[in-house]
Amino acid sequence: MVDKLILTIYSKIDFYPEAIRIKSDIENSGYLCFLPFEEGYNSLLVGKNGDIDYKLLSKMKNKNNYLKKEFEYINSSHAILLLNYSWNNIDGYIGSNMFLQIGIAYILKKKIFILNTLNDSQIGLKNEIMLMNPIVLKGNVNKIKNYLF
Repeated sequence: MVDKLILTIYSKIDFYPEAIRIKSDIENSGYLCFLPFEEGYNSLLVGKNGDIDYKLLSKMKNKNNYLKKEFEYINSSHAILLLNYSWNNIDGYIGSNMFLQIGIAYILKKKIFILNTLNDSQIGLKNEIMLMNPIVLKGNVNKIKNYLF
């Protein structure tokens, strides 16, 4: 039996404040959570509006061998949770990094949780993702408890 369930949370960097809150809520339920870039998030914020410095993010990803770390995070987790919020007028947006994370989790036989329903405007991507049998939480993170041991 596993001492503590481990969940890796992924989100578009624009939604990190919400991801940090959800991570805290899940950890308060007794799970251990990884949230890549959490420690470096504040260093990515620039200007009085706290805009994200995407060039610096790219440099951080290259410097820290991000793709290898993605694999390591997912490999050491029992499941992943994708926070797919609305972005660029696409509800339930899934970007290329999230698609990569889903693929890694699928190959490693990890449970895949997706917070919101996938959008039909990304139908090709949606069809490929659904082949990997994710559990769509329909906006309710608390449903995760129903699927983990």
